[in-house]
Order: sequence, then structure tokens, then C-alpha cells
Amino acid sequence: SQTLTNVDGPPTLAPDGKRVVLNSPEGLKVWRTDQLEAVPLFLAGSSNLLTSGSGYQGLYRCLAFSPDGTKIATVGNPDGQRGEIPIIVWNAMTGARLDGDKLVGHQAKVHGVAWSPDSRSLATCSADGTIRIWDVEGLTEVRRFLGHLSEPWAVVWGRDGQTVFSTGISPKVDRINPPPGLESLGDI
Repeated sequence: SQTLTNVDGPPTLAPDGKRVVLNSPEGLKVWRTDQLEAVPLFLAGSSNLLTSGSGYQGLYRCLAFSPDGTKIATVGNPDGQRGEIPIIVWNAMTGARLDGDKLVGHQAKVHGVAWSPDSRSLATCSADGTIRIWDVEGLTEVRRFLGHLSEPWAVVWGRDGQTVFSTGISPKVDRINPPPGLESLGDI
């Protein structure tokens, strides 16, 4: 048994089970599960990020490896001037940021971050009542869904890569079918 000290929050495991990301006082760090004694990979600019997530459980729902294991996404802190909360994406192998501060738009706490099966898109849900679909490679918001019957608390992708499921405070699950290609902004 090995113990990691000075870490916080539930671990987020890479799909292959070979890496784990945890929060620390310095920021988010990625350890190889077979070399916990080695120096972990630090995710650039990740210190004090998780204040815009929804507490301890928010850390679990708002920190995710992409299915192909090449990227990690989480929630950033609100932009002081615009008040928007960014979604931040890193290269999971180098720790470099990939988002260019362009995945912004949520106006309130982000409750969930989920990768599409092809690792190219993210779905996020927020206390602002929106569910957003982001093209991570193009660094754009491609779809915005309004009108959730309750504050959306969690979001996941269907295996088909075209369907997003969300749930909120009410005991109901909404199914959203973005059109193929996710070409444009729209709302439900």
C-alpha cells in the first residue's frame, strides 16, 4: 500500500487506469498509478481552480479525463471583468493548457463536465440553467441548451456521441440530441 499525502478531493482515474489526477495545495497533479513515488505532472495554471465547481462532489463531476486519455478538463475561476466561468483543458501528457481561455460563457457554478466518446467535445451544465456543448479542438461553444426544467446538476454523453443526458434537482432526466456535426448554437 502506498499513500499520497497533501492531496484533496476524490481521485479522477484515466480511462486506461495508469494515471490519476488529484488536487493539491499547488494545483492539479497527475500521478502514474504504478509510480506514485515519482514526481507528478503539474497541470499549468491549475492552482485554486475548483472554487467555481460545486464543492467536494463538484470536484468529482467537474474533473475529467477524455476517453482517449490525452486531455483533462475542469472548471476555472470566474473572469473578474466578464463574470464568465471558463472550462479549462490540458494536455494530459505534458500538462500544457490547450483551451486558450476561449471556452467561456457560463454565468454561475458549473456542476458537471463530460467528454464526448470521441474526445473532441465537452458537455457542461451550470447553475445558470444552461447545458453547453464545446468543440475542444476548435475552441468554440457550438451549442447551448436553455429551458432545463430544474437547475442541471449532472451531464453525460450517450455512447452514440450525439446524445447528451442531464439531470437536475428534480427527479427527471432530460435527453438532448444535438444534430450531427454540432454545427450551430441553438436552444431547447
